[in-house]
Amino acid sequence: MILTAIVTLMAGCESHDGRLARYAQQATELQARQNEIMAQQSQAVAKHSQELAEAARQLVGQDAAARRELIAAHERQVQELQAERLNLDRQREHVEQRRQDLADAERREPLLAQSFESAALLLAALFPLLVALYAVRQLRGEDVGSDTVTEVLIEELTAAEPRFRLTSQPGPAPGLPSPPDALSDESSS
Repeated sequence: MILTAIVTLMAGCESHDGRLARYAQQATELQARQNEIMAQQSQAVAKHSQELAEAARQLVGQDAAARRELIAAHERQVQELQAERLNLDRQREHVEQRRQDLADAERREPLLAQSFESAALLLAALFPLLVALYAVRQLRGEDVGSDTVTEVLIEELTAAEPRFRLTSQPGPAPGLPSPPDALSDESSS
């Protein structure tokens, strides 16, 4: 009995050990497959991590490039605005200078007109004196006595209608020698 029990036990152990060995082998195979799957997953995760890191680096590089471009565009725009402001300031200064020049001209023009008018009146007032001076010189050249010249000037200055006056119509003034055509008419009459 003991021997049967031992044989039974051994036979039972063997079958129990065989099952246990198979179970252990299956567990080991299962563990190996799980380890392989985990290794594959780890490799896939590592690969995805590397791809993600590379994508992140590219994204950061592109972001930095975009920021540099944005900053450069902003600086260009600021420079263009400054140039435009300087141009507007120059134009404003030019317009202001032009306005001041026009205002100065408006102040000067009446003064110039008044000066011309005064000069014209002065010339008009001096013209009879110049004519008288001319007549005196002409008479001096003819060797006329000073008494005659004095009498002619006194008559001219005191006459109601002077002979040597300005006329608005062209032609000889009364009392002055006539042009050659007029002399021939006078000599015929």
